[in-house]
Amino acid sequence: MTETTPVFSLADAFKTTTENMLTTFRNAGRMTRHAPTVGDGSENEWKQTLKQFLPRRYDVNTAFIVDSHGNESDQIDLVIHDRHFSPMFWTMGETLFLPAECVFAVIEVKQEINRSTIEYAAAKAASVRCLHRTSAPITQLAQSARPAEPKRILAGIVAGRSGWTTGLDGPLIDSMGGLDEAHRLDFGCALDTGMFELPEGAAIDQLQRTDAEVGLAMFAMRLVARLNAIGTVPALDFDVYTSALTRRVVDGTMTSSKSSSE
Repeated sequence: MTETTPVFSLADAFKTTTENMLTTFRNAGRMTRHAPTVGDGSENEWKQTLKQFLPRRYDVNTAFIVDSHGNESDQIDLVIHDRHFSPMFWTMGETLFLPAECVFAVIEVKQEINRSTIEYAAAKAASVRCLHRTSAPITQLAQSARPAEPKRILAGIVAGRSGWTTGLDGPLIDSMGGLDEAHRLDFGCALDTGMFELPEGAAIDQLQRTDAEVGLAMFAMRLVARLNAIGTVPALDFDVYTSALTRRVVDGTMTSSKSSSE
């Protein structure tokens, strides 16, 4: 008797995940009209899904992003970040703060993709992209490399559904057409409709889309591809960050913490 080789269907796996997530979102909407409760549930579903298919070098969390100048972003629903070269992070209760250097991508989670949520996600992305990022050389095999130039931070939006009857078509293009580089969204996914991606450097009329049947799968694959293209994040310059611990402003002048305490 000939033994058959088990076949794993990637398409079926993503289809099942999509159906489960849609069921969760719909049930949450029926059980409560409290928007923050539904939103928190959606964020958790997307977070767990991203963590399942992203390589272990990446982590996914809700967080504020901060820089060495003391600037802070809006709170971001899902931050895809690296802790290998930038292990520094802070927590206040359940609130997480991450240094700008460790961020690969920021994603907003909404119940629906429409013009207002596109603009909302774009503003969140800009609040991160405007932050200052340091870069330190990394010594490898006794050789010190030059500091890496920080790469562009990716941004996107995910939701359970599209708010447009035409799907991710003309109205989406109109909504994204006026976004400048700081606000630009690179990708998005509406579970009931499909996904979209704006390739690096592409004009809005080159927006790529797939339908709902393969939407989540394509979103996952293209997200990993875009993250891989970034490579590594810049190594955090600890000297710049620790300078905030040794100097402070006193009566409008900069004074070292040590001398001011003596």
